[in-house]
Amino acid sequence: LRAKQDAFEPKAALWLQDHDPLLRCITPPAKGKIGNEQIDVYGYRDKDDEMTVVIGECKLRREGNESKWISVEEVQQLRRKVIAARNYEEKRNPKKYRSYEGILISNAEGIEDQAREFIKSEESFSIRILRLTIKKGWERCEELTIVRGEWLL
Repeated sequence: LRAKQDAFEPKAALWLQDHDPLLRCITPPAKGKIGNEQIDVYGYRDKDDEMTVVIGECKLRREGNESKWISVEEVQQLRRKVIAARNYEEKRNPKKYRSYEGILISNAEGIEDQAREFIKSEESFSIRILRLTIKKGWERCEELTIVRGEWLL
């Protein structure tokens, strides 16, 4: 499954770029680590002179386990990564104004109520949940294909 997770991250980044023309995903700095956090998707959205730093956290569920909903712990993990990225960006260029957005990207079918409440309570940046549906049989195939995406939050 590790290899499939590694394949899922760049495909998720490409899906985001394809559906948001202003977003450019890059290879995360320092071999994927910012602070002590491993970053799956790192990108910048430049719009009207405002830069948004976008941090994606991928949570791939095994085939048949998509009904395991996004948990509050998974959202808290994403929040830690966004804060680490904010600290990294502000050290790198303290004068530049940026906003921050966290996206939890998964093939899970839903979000636990506690996780929803946690997301609503976040005030310093936005957190969104993207569900990517993967072509059936992906665990047994060479290719992991994203069939469609929908924003759950």
